[in-house]
Amino acid sequence: MKQIASSVTIIIMITLLIICALSMNSHSQTIVIDSTFTADAVLHPFGPNDTLYSLKISGNVQLNTETSIVRVVVGNEDSLEYMVFESYPMIVTSNHYSFSEESDETSYLDGFLPEYLKIYLIGASLELY
Repeated sequence: MKQIASSVTIIIMITLLIICALSMNSHSQTIVIDSTFTADAVLHPFGPNDTLYSLKISGNVQLNTETSIVRVVVGNEDSLEYMVFESYPMIVTSNHYSFSEESDETSYLDGFLPEYLKIYLIGASLELY
């Protein structure tokens, strides 16, 4: 009987450790950019110890021509990049619109260490909140 109680105690302790570890990784941080971009830009909003498990952005897009493009990627020091957001006239129904919490390839990252956020614009403007 003691062995069963001891096994149950060990299982409970392991379960609590897993729950604690998962709750520590679920820390959310908001970085406010609050800027409008009309040309390509590279931003460095991340701290040296920031680790991404998900990255979402919100803002407004203005596409000015039929060949306009808006693209936002996050990258690391090894130039590994993930698309956060993309827009161009062939995939949207309006030339001017707002978007919220978009994350094309960045919904589920496995502890990515970000270095920069790149904004690519052709004939467009992007406001990030």
